[in-house]
Amino acid sequence: MTPAPDILAPDGWWWAALTGPVARGCMAVGVVSLVGIALACVVVWRLGAPGRAATRGRILPALVADARATATIELALVFPLMLFLALTLAQTTYLMGDNLFVHYASFSAARAAIVQIPLDRAFDGEPANAIIDAPSLAKHEAIRAAAVAALVPAAGLLETGTADGDVYAAGLTQHYAAYGMAPPAWIAATAASRYRYANAPFNTAVNVCRYVEPDPAVTGAEGTLVRLPADAAYTFGPRDAVGVIVTHQVSLSVPYVSMIFSSGLHTPATGRGRYATVSASCILTNEGVVDALPPLPTLPRDP
Repeated sequence: MTPAPDILAPDGWWWAALTGPVARGCMAVGVVSLVGIALACVVVWRLGAPGRAATRGRILPALVADARATATIELALVFPLMLFLALTLAQTTYLMGDNLFVHYASFSAARAAIVQIPLDRAFDGEPANAIIDAPSLAKHEAIRAAAVAALVPAAGLLETGTADGDVYAAGLTQHYAAYGMAPPAWIAATAASRYRYANAPFNTAVNVCRYVEPDPAVTGAEGTLVRLPADAAYTFGPRDAVGVIVTHQVSLSVPYVSMIFSSGLHTPATGRGRYATVSASCILTNEGVVDALPPLPTLPRDP
């Protein structure tokens, strides 16, 4: 039996998301973009200084006109750089938010795993505390569904696919109707398409893993997550560490600068435009309990 390690920071999944490599890269690019925009604004302000000074003095009208024309030309030269930096900052912000969603999805999937694995589904070859990490089996699909639901707010758009997206949108509509509220317009506009994108196997992969402790003979060694076999059941102990890895193709929606962050290009069957691959993992403790109960106590009897 392997207790779940403190693999995440004490503050939880969100701290891992904010300190991971994707977050650090986004912060670095964001700082560079902000500094670049600030410097460009200073340059534009300085370029217009002669025109402003001449206008205040009301002298040399020809010089005023010439200074203004020069400033306009120089602004036209600087503006593309400012636009590029602004678009880069926007895409960085979106990617940072999507990174948080992927980490939350890994936490949601791990939380589902620790309550799904203890279930007895012997008809699927998965008795209590055992799981086969393969699609179409009940435990795996329940774990994957938890990750997909967490990813919908950050998902891209996929118009074609299964009817699951329509079922998801209908469920949201019924939820609002149950409270006597009109459903928001975004449900009819994008809810089904976003669910189809998040639920597409190419866009979202979920794998249940076991935790391998680090080699005590190696200084500074870290434990690793090893994926479970897809053709045989793996049994966890009641308090074993259960890990889940979620890999999601984050949709890059900002034009022109998306290629900077791109891992590949979608096909019509998987989405629109470019995407960036983001992975996150989470480890929680299996909630399976031992079925055996202690002996029934007996009370002494009077003679």
